[in-house]
Amino acid sequence: ISIRGISSYKVFKADHPFMFMILDNQSKNIVFIGRYVEPVNGEKIEEQKTGNAVGIPSFYRWAENMQDETETMLCLVEYFDGRFLKEGFEWGTICNRIEQYIHENLNKTSIYKMFLDTHLCISFFAGRCLNPKSGICVNPIQKVLGQGCQVWTYDSQPVNDQCLDWIFEKKTASIESEDIILIISATHDITPSVEEYLQNSNVNYSYILSCSIQGNCSYTSIQGGCHAKALAESIVRELGKRTLQQKRGRIHIFMAVPVSFAFFLGQMSLNLGRAILYEYDFERKCHATYYPTIDF
Repeated sequence: ISIRGISSYKVFKADHPFMFMILDNQSKNIVFIGRYVEPVNGEKIEEQKTGNAVGIPSFYRWAENMQDETETMLCLVEYFDGRFLKEGFEWGTICNRIEQYIHENLNKTSIYKMFLDTHLCISFFAGRCLNPKSGICVNPIQKVLGQGCQVWTYDSQPVNDQCLDWIFEKKTASIESEDIILIISATHDITPSVEEYLQNSNVNYSYILSCSIQGNCSYTSIQGGCHAKALAESIVRELGKRTLQQKRGRIHIFMAVPVSFAFFLGQMSLNLGRAILYEYDFERKCHATYYPTIDF
């Protein structure tokens, strides 16, 4: 009879958020990555699930109380006169402020929900800064018609059959260029207005890629975070079909989408190459058409 002693082990107290991985010993491949976020004693679990509230407003209307609703926020209202930058400011300044805010206020061990009462281009750039490589978990808050505010999260669950997909339409131009035009119509169809803008601009491009929601564009056509993620991935895959020469050029991006979708697409934009984002003069204060904003 032999007595085998209990092997020694290390105690790990899981009283704080952490990430863990499961590796295959033979292949050394990572087979699972997880994140632990809930404290052991069960306190404040609901707060951990919904996330710490942060925000980026560039419009004052509808965001008057954001300071009371968030733990921290980046207020960009002072840089704008309505939807337009005030004289003396540049979009590069806005991008620098967003990068600085994220670096100083967000970390990898917390979960955040983000209010985005802002331009689509700013939401897109914030998502780009918070891409998967950043390691920071941020879920955007979307204002949904008739349903109030929703935190748009996404996971590995498949999108149901009732969620609509894109219809892609490619229109080739006669001008030789490395640039392309990307038109994304989710809330309403903007293809005619973008084509009118292009006719009166000096933008050269090889083709126009129009993406419109199958069946009908509306303010409820994108149904939550999982659907938005799937649609964003579909656009990224379609853009991956560009020729090598076209990938050296820029993508001119025009969007009529929920602000949270712009955030998700920005998170997936690192592999798209160079791009320039456009906004529309909704208030018709200047030229009542599109104008270029952030480029990278």
